[in-house]
Amino acid sequence: MKSNTLDMNGIAWIACLIGASLFTGCGSDQEPADQSLPSINVEVLDPTAREPVGGNINNGSFLIRRSGNLDEDLQVFFEMGGSATNETDYKKIGRSVKLTPGMDSHKISVGPIADIQNEGTETVRITILANDNYSIGSFSSVQLAIQDESPE
Repeated sequence: MKSNTLDMNGIAWIACLIGASLFTGCGSDQEPADQSLPSINVEVLDPTAREPVGGNINNGSFLIRRSGNLDEDLQVFFEMGGSATNETDYKKIGRSVKLTPGMDSHKISVGPIADIQNEGTETVRITILANDNYSIGSFSSVQLAIQDESPE
């Protein structure tokens, strides 16, 4: 006698057909996404940084945002990229930030370093890296610009 019930693989296959996002992979044997993990996204708060001229400086900034479970410490890992160089074109930015319990976001400032080279506008990109302690949301990588203020 044939059963009219679906197993988890059948449900996953149907979910893939209709475009549901409950499952992390379609056409594979992956388990449903862990809904208890916090989700991490990154956004740009200030999209333009300027090299300091005459003492005036304008930092750019990113915001790492956690949604979901806020009950525990969470170390969020990322990498910096773009055409600007960490510790050469802007002040050193590490490779992770710690979100303490209850903390839903962390601001990362991008402080341009003045130089005499005429480099034009350079970019700074931050990309959230995968980790077993969180899921990565829709916004995993963003960038801002450092405007060159070299004397002509």
